[in-house]
Amino acid sequence: MPEGAVKDLISAVIVMGGLGLFLGIGLALASKKFAVKIDPKIEAILGVLPGANCAGCGFVGCGSYAEAIAKGETPPNKCAPGGATTAEKIGEVMGIKVEATLPRVARVHCAGCISADRTKYKYSGIKDCVSAVLLSDGPMICKYGCVGMGSCVGSCIFGAMKAMPAAPPQIVLEKCVGCGACVAACPRKLIELIPKERHIIVRCASRDKGKDVKAVCVTGCITCMLCAKKKCKHEAIQIVGNIPVIDYTKCQECGECAKWCPQHVILDLRVSAGSEPLGAKPAEPAKSATPPAPSATPTPPAPPAPQQQAQPGG
Repeated sequence: MPEGAVKDLISAVIVMGGLGLFLGIGLALASKKFAVKIDPKIEAILGVLPGANCAGCGFVGCGSYAEAIAKGETPPNKCAPGGATTAEKIGEVMGIKVEATLPRVARVHCAGCISADRTKYKYSGIKDCVSAVLLSDGPMICKYGCVGMGSCVGSCIFGAMKAMPAAPPQIVLEKCVGCGACVAACPRKLIELIPKERHIIVRCASRDKGKDVKAVCVTGCITCMLCAKKKCKHEAIQIVGNIPVIDYTKCQECGECAKWCPQHVILDLRVSAGSEPLGAKPAEPAKSATPPAPSATPTPPAPPAPQQQAQPGG
């Protein structure tokens, strides 16, 4: 290689190295001068949160929720997947005492049939409940009931909702953390978070009166008022918009409302979890297997058949 070319190569390396060193020092100084200080509490809270990013706390993700907690803008007990244990650990990070909250689970306020023969028209659009209800209140003949497109099932990242054939989705209690994603996904507002320890639920959301309900659904509430006015002794049920609403702060879970509901709209999950079917009627008295005792008055014997007399020979 010519001597001049070697000198040019060395000069280029020196220039580039010097330029790199200068820029590196400049970036290091700039990073220190313009550095964004991160509250160590945010990182500590993020380390405690489960990282589900379910938005059940009302924030877009765990990072936003941790930042809001560190700033004192929201309570630390709103993480449903983490529960009381996570809230207590966050309280330790913040140096505050956190009130325990009761775990909640999702419940579906509909028990109607959503088979093809219960539709007003054949829907062939996007399989999404929000999209379906935009067209004439959805394809189902009941404008208050489950649309059946599975938007709530798809919204649950925990797999706690199970799609059922020709029926509203079923809640898998073992997986439900009460994040509320399914509540937000349902355009009919049929899903509600209630305390996990409660077992009496209402399975209808129709605002129509009895005659109109019976015309579209065999399991809907007919507003007979039996549960609210006659069977609940604790005044825990009120009829609001033609449907029963349970006040769980008053409900003693006696089960009388579910036992006597003629439409089986009110369900006692303690009964349905056993051998009795959903919405079972009060059990009938068991019939005795012993055959009935014979009557005290003896039955008179049948009279003997008359005998033929022999005819004399001729």
